[in-house]
Amino acid sequence: MLSQIAICIWVESTAILQDCQQALAGDRYQLQICSSGDLLLDYAQTHRDQIDCLLLVATNPGCKTVIQQLCFQGIVVPAIVVGDRDTDDVTDTQKDWVYHSAELHLGIHQLEQLPYQVDAALAEFLRQAPVETIADQVMLMAATHDPELASHQRDLAQRLQERLGYLGVYYKRDPDRFLRNLPAYEGQKLLEAMQTSYREIVLSYFSPNSNLNQSLDNFVNMAFFADVPVTQVVEIHMELMDEFAKKLRVEGRSEDILLDYRLTLIDVIAHLCEMYRRSIPRET
Repeated sequence: MLSQIAICIWVESTAILQDCQQALAGDRYQLQICSSGDLLLDYAQTHRDQIDCLLLVATNPGCKTVIQQLCFQGIVVPAIVVGDRDTDDVTDTQKDWVYHSAELHLGIHQLEQLPYQVDAALAEFLRQAPVETIADQVMLMAATHDPELASHQRDLAQRLQERLGYLGVYYKRDPDRFLRNLPAYEGQKLLEAMQTSYREIVLSYFSPNSNLNQSLDNFVNMAFFADVPVTQVVEIHMELMDEFAKKLRVEGRSEDILLDYRLTLIDVIAHLCEMYRRSIPRET
């Protein structure tokens, strides 16, 4: 049996919170809800060793300030950021991330993916630790560095490894979340979520300045942690191409343009292969 995962949720929207709670229902998750940045800071300070993953909304009031305070206090944990950050709060020199370099991003309409993305967030944090944080950027500009931040991250990574009992969640996927083991209704919802996610990848694949990498990661995370067969991924691709082909024929346009999207399928499968490569335990 897999260990329980403690998730701290900072969400100030009732609707988003309900979607998060619905997606993370069940015994596997222990949820701590914080309705404001101040409550999050208070909880994190007193329970810093009891947070396995942080889930937050990028547009929460004062998000940047709260995150910086967490970092400066050495509280850096696996994280999922929901929604897009405020474009008025981003400079050309800043990274694309809100909290740290191992965070994952989900759209507000993608919250049904949370069970799979939580596993992916833990795995990515363990793979990168110590991660680069917003605080590192501030200290870099100030020509300072605090080695305790990296030390805190290594301590957390070690704690996760020891308590959850693996060297990364890649080796301990939850069989109950595998597509073949899901109830019919949940399995259908997963496939619909994957179809929607794949459509987003295809529509943005050749577009500049798109969130393509984020979309690819989200799709591949679902496929990997749900143990979806590659044949199912190919089927999703072919069904979408058939849909586009019918529309092109109705419009009297050539279907040849769809051949370019073979690159999309190759890219997705390559990302999935990389996930499986990482899942092989390192030789000791």
